[in-house]
Amino acid sequence: MKLIYLALLVIFSSCSLIGKVGNKKTSSLNSEESSVAYNYAFTEATKQKLFGNYSQALALLFKCIEVNPTSSATYYLISEIYLKNGQPEKALDYCRLAVRYDNENNWYRLDLATLYKMNNKIDSTIYQYKIIVKNNPHNFRYAYNLAALYFEYGELWKSLKIIRKLSDDDKKNEELVITKFQIERKLKKYKSAERTLKRISKQLPDDFKFLGLLAEHYKSIGKIEKGERTYRELLKRDSLNEIGVIGLATFYLETKRIYEAEDLIRKRLLFENNISENEILFLANSLKIDEISQPFKIQIVKLVKNWIVLNPVNDIDIRNLSEILTGTGFTKDASEILEFLYLNNKDFKDLDVYLMVLNLEDNSDRIQKITSDFS
Repeated sequence: MKLIYLALLVIFSSCSLIGKVGNKKTSSLNSEESSVAYNYAFTEATKQKLFGNYSQALALLFKCIEVNPTSSATYYLISEIYLKNGQPEKALDYCRLAVRYDNENNWYRLDLATLYKMNNKIDSTIYQYKIIVKNNPHNFRYAYNLAALYFEYGELWKSLKIIRKLSDDDKKNEELVITKFQIERKLKKYKSAERTLKRISKQLPDDFKFLGLLAEHYKSIGKIEKGERTYRELLKRDSLNEIGVIGLATFYLETKRIYEAEDLIRKRLLFENNISENEILFLANSLKIDEISQPFKIQIVKLVKNWIVLNPVNDIDIRNLSEILTGTGFTKDASEILEFLYLNNKDFKDLDVYLMVLNLEDNSDRIQKITSDFS
């Protein structure tokens, strides 16, 4: 490989020397030889890049530039190497040259926009994306990315203008609807935000998350009664809907309507086989509320334990769950859950939490047994 590399450098040197001599015949010969050498070296540089031999690849590519100083592909490859080497500033410089010599190449310009963003040159990032969108007027993703850039850097009206246009073309696109709703809320256009969610709820009547968002929206702007009615409407359509149950129960708890919260949760507990992880965490967190009766808390803990037994492999944050249980007087129950997981879940990673809970219980015998198992 080193011999090939050295041979290529010799060929390039000879090509450069011939070029300096100069009549038409030698110029023609030089052009042909340079083309062959360039193509071969560019291919070899690509291989060296793939092998991770960046210094050799760069040496060959810089020789390529001596022969063909307007080769956009060469500049682009150099940019890629500098980026892989953790030098985004240099990568940006060479990507700019790649775009200069091939300004219709969409991929070069997309990477240029990305590099501007990496180098915190936000105005230039947006400028490049405006060109990309202009050159690709029917590409949804490019327009959406430009809107996202405007949103990220506080130009909300410009972002909303793009999102509205995209929404007119695709009225049922959930990503667009949620983005439009978020922008309208940030602009304090609460009526518009409400209309956005109502419209999509009618268009997608079986997708209940928009009613949930609408209820939360009402609650956040102080329209408490509308929020409650919307949650009730959601549960009328789907009595076991996770968003509706958690949302309305939380609403009741926050407004100190404890009896109604307990009643709603009790009805949900009748269908405990279908309870989700989010609902389990909600139930666990409700143990922190002093106003909830102790018998009802005991019922919740029993349900949480049964759920863990039925679902030993889950994404519940066991550390967080243990802290809630121990912090609300259910240390023994936390210990039993952790013991079950320790014995039944081969991916159990919270041994330190289990030992901490055992220590709270003063269960020195079990601590000694587990410690000896790992010694």
